[in-house]
Amino acid sequence: MCCEYQNMVLLYFIYLLVFFLMNSHSNGQDVCTAPDGTKGSCIQVRSCPNFETALRNVKRPLSDTARKQIKAYVCNENFTKVCCPKEPIIIRELLVRTSGNESSTGTLTDVTKHRNYGLLPTDCGFIDFSNLISTKVIHGEDAGLYEYPWMSLLSFRLPGNIRKFRCGGSIINNRYILTAAHCLEDKSNLLGVRVGEYNLSNKGTDKDCIDTDCNYPVQDLAIEEIISHPNYESKEKKNDIGLLRVQPITFNNKNVRPVCLPRTSNADFNQTYPEVSGWGITKFGVGGRKRKTI
Repeated sequence: MCCEYQNMVLLYFIYLLVFFLMNSHSNGQDVCTAPDGTKGSCIQVRSCPNFETALRNVKRPLSDTARKQIKAYVCNENFTKVCCPKEPIIIRELLVRTSGNESSTGTLTDVTKHRNYGLLPTDCGFIDFSNLISTKVIHGEDAGLYEYPWMSLLSFRLPGNIRKFRCGGSIINNRYILTAAHCLEDKSNLLGVRVGEYNLSNKGTDKDCIDTDCNYPVQDLAIEEIISHPNYESKEKKNDIGLLRVQPITFNNKNVRPVCLPRTSNADFNQTYPEVSGWGITKFGVGGRKRKTI
């Protein structure tokens, strides 16, 4: 009888211990130390509002200093969790230098006084958190599912009534796409613009997915107006820039967002590292199917 009682007590304590351990890890919130020395919880990136807020507020393009600070918050080997402190996170980015010097073509125009300056959204840009904190080196590799959500595709009519995407562009607000003027030369065969695309191998408006993570369907937009730079020179590709006015674009926090354009006329981007993305040719004669970055 005595032994049975002792066994029951021992079993009871084992149950309590198991319950405590399961409860302490049920939400995956292991205690961690943030780079600034404060205590936090090691949780999924999108479960940490302070981390997401810090990433949205940091200025782009991201400096190497800012990237290192962001990656310092990673707290697991799979690079899927960050150390989430209770206090706001401050990312100290590399300041972009500006110069008051005049350019070789004269004094630069103050873009803030342009009549259309107010049409540029301040809620712009987007960072694919999972891709940013990963250690993957991207040189012509597949971009993240939600990375570069301002990228667009221009579709053209080819002989045989075949539709093909032949140029790219960037969303700058809910009505305009910024692109190259040479893409607008064949106006009669320019059919429309697609936004929200990732993998061209998926036909129609199928959702693009990576594992179980899927984005919103693409948006195919009609073109209302084609605007090439008035001084565009086709032969030498001077002033190779243009705009497309399209039907209203529906923004979301996944695969369709406007890009952040420079808001000063003379920003100095020396010692910064630009990134290029798109569906262009990855090797001689072979076009890309997935959006890539380099």
